[in-house]
Amino acid sequence: MDFNLSEEQLHWQQVARKFAYERIRPRARDLDRETDPAKTFPADLVREASRLGLRTLKLPKADGGAGVDCLT
Repeated sequence: MDFNLSEEQLHWQQVARKFAYERIRPRARDLDRETDPAKTFPADLVREASRLGLRTLKLPKADGGAGVDCLT
């Protein structure tokens, strides 16, 4: 059995990692320390993740997703 990631899986891994390091990581500490629930949901980051396709990976391509498998 081949346990290496496919090119597509490597692509999505890179996209997710870059997003996490560049966009989420700089704000994570402040979000974790925030006590006001209204300020703890980073809607802008969720919208950005959506634009990158990170929230719809599993959806079929016909429905606007990437159509990737469960492992990805």
